[in-house]
Amino acid sequence: MPSIAIVDDDARCREEIAEAARVFMDAQGEEYRVTAFADAASFLADAATRPFDIAILDIIMPEKMTTKRAQLRSVLSPDFARRYFFKD
Repeated sequence: MPSIAIVDDDARCREEIAEAARVFMDAQGEEYRVTAFADAASFLADAATRPFDIAILDIIMPEKMTTKRAQLRSVLSPDFARRYFFKD
């Protein structure tokens, strides 16, 4: 099953985005696993065991997501990450 990760330290935003993703995918007739995370560390820990197809990241969080670029690249589906996020 394809998967979407929502990473946001603001609980309200995180849950609203996750719910919007679920509703949108349901309306499209698609089944996606949507998982919400409160911080990059918990996202990366979970993603190390099961890569996500899509990650929606809050880039303004207490911890710096930019310092975790290599880790993010390793947990997203390689083709998706290469095409959309990490143009070298």
